[in-house]
Amino acid sequence: MRPEKIEENPKGEDSGKRIASDPAVAKEPIMGFVFNAGQTGLRKFVKPHEEHALRCIWDHGQRGVSFAEICEYTNGRLGGDRVPELVLNDFLEEMVQNGVIGYREKDERSKPESVYSPILDEGALKKRYIETLIRRLMAEFPEASKAAIRELGLR
Repeated sequence: MRPEKIEENPKGEDSGKRIASDPAVAKEPIMGFVFNAGQTGLRKFVKPHEEHALRCIWDHGQRGVSFAEICEYTNGRLGGDRVPELVLNDFLEEMVQNGVIGYREKDERSKPESVYSPILDEGALKKRYIETLIRRLMAEFPEASKAAIRELGLR
């Protein structure tokens, strides 16, 4: 499911439509992740194929990268394993809905092409995941969370 808010590209850089990101989304908790304490770095929050997809998007920057290129990049870094396009598509849609990446359809003569570009960089994404985790812990275990924060000297 794609976000519904669509606006025309005012600069006319390409003939596609852009999905406008709602600034309020950037403040909302990221939904649908599992914290994996046994991993390091970004993999505490995302699976290996998801990290590769995000890195592909970050590497291409604001010019964007096509869905086909993301699939090729991601599968090329997984050794012999391949991730189904549907799995990658679902992850990218979730990241668009959470305001992590942007999406637009670039009109090609033969067919439209999905193009993704970053909204959050890696540092900002990690911060959002951490904020989300803390908010969830505070909501579920308010007293224990406050006590742990005090004991750690964080506040």
